Amino acid sequence: MTSKDQCQKGESDHEENSRFTRAIQHHLQHLSIAKGNGNRVEESRVYSNLGMEYYSNGDFRKALEYHQLHLDISKEVGEKEGEGRAYGNLGIACISLGQFQKAIEYHELQHSIFKELEDRSRQMRACANLGVAYKCLGDFKKATEYNQIQLEIAKEVGNRSVEGKAYTNIGQTYHAIGEFMKAMEYHQLNLGITKELGDRVAEAEAYSNLGNVCTSLGYFRTAIEYHQHHLSVANETGDKAGEGRAYANLGIVYERMGDSKEAIKYHKRHLGIVEQMKDRPGEGIANCNLGISNRSLGDFQTAIEHHQQQLAIAKEIEDRPGEGKAYANLGICYHSLGNFPEVIDNHNRQLAISKDLSDRAGEGRAYSNLGVTLTSRGDFKTALEYLQLGLNIARQDGNRPSEGSAYANLGDAYRSLGDLSKAEQCYKSSVRILDSIRDHLQKNDEWKISLRNHY
Repeated sequence: MTSKDQCQKGESDHEENSRFTRAIQHHLQHLSIAKGNGNRVEESRVYSNLGMEYYSNGDFRKALEYHQLHLDISKEVGEKEGEGRAYGNLGIACISLGQFQKAIEYHELQHSIFKELEDRSRQMRACANLGVAYKCLGDFKKATEYNQIQLEIAKEVGNRSVEGKAYTNIGQTYHAIGEFMKAMEYHQLNLGITKELGDRVAEAEAYSNLGNVCTSLGYFRTAIEYHQHHLSVANETGDKAGEGRAYANLGIVYERMGDSKEAIKYHKRHLGIVEQMKDRPGEGIANCNLGISNRSLGDFQTAIEHHQQQLAIAKEIEDRPGEGKAYANLGICYHSLGNFPEVIDNHNRQLAISKDLSDRAGEGRAYSNLGVTLTSRGDFKTALEYLQLGLNIARQDGNRPSEGSAYANLGDAYRSLGDLSKAEQCYKSSVRILDSIRDHLQKNDEWKISLRNHY
């Protein structure tokens, strides 16, 4: 970076900090006037605005404090609409803090109030928020139920923009459980709406989602095309955050193709953008991806450094799910180095966080990681217990790719134990599940082959 670039970066950061400071000062002045006039309703609205400012600045704890004040006054003066909005904002802040169960409680209250007020548009928002919270918990069935309600209301009130967002939410949920063709269908529906509305930013996100599904399918050439479309629109609209995400996704595609050196180039571009924007969550993601690609190259020390940075950022911003993922990545790195005490310690930390958050998907991954580690250590009895727990969670969540991987890991454990009959049963179950996923790809042989090669 040149000295000129550094100066421009400093000016940009200063301008953003100044904007935030001015906004807070403005709201505090407004708050003082409202208090002086004894206007409790206006006071509550200022608290709401302060909460949103702090949320936008990444201070989710401070946002919670102000939204709670908004809620307290709304209840006091009997303003139901304000109470519902406060519950919604509290829930969104809780999602950002990884407090998914608490978020669900707030969004259910939000939904209940707006149902009572017969406000269909705000019911729709509450359903969208509930879908996000349940997806974060790994309860994909409930997430889909709420996203379908969101979609129905959007069609009812004629809100094409929200209809598109509902398609996105449903597509992402299907993607998470391995229903890739359904995911593609919903993301294509969203893409059509974004083009119809001329919403270039939403169109870029649709390309991003389609690219991510193609990456999961192993259809890498098409994935790169979609992410390049995303990058092009982001550059056209001056969307720096979108540009960074496009670089991150391109890096992931190249990593999946086995070209880790090319992946690192893209992840470094992503890191440069989020550092410039002071986007700490984005920095955590970039460090995570850089750690994975360096690990693939066998540079375990650099990988560990990136994952430790990922962990430090997650702790700093109180991102508990991100903290758990960092521990998982560190565990995998230490496994490659044969440092099993560190492996087990990190995976146990991930497991504890997942249980604390009621994150079933994260809990399942932790059990699987511990099972694989203990298989390597020769503790087959305990390994089988953990791997079975991981399998049970994958089956309960309807996560077919994870279920297929779990059976494969169980097969490895039984084979190491010398029980070839049970190993064969597990391997056959794994193949059967992956074949069922392939069947959903209809008659596109290139996609089927790519998927089988990947798994």
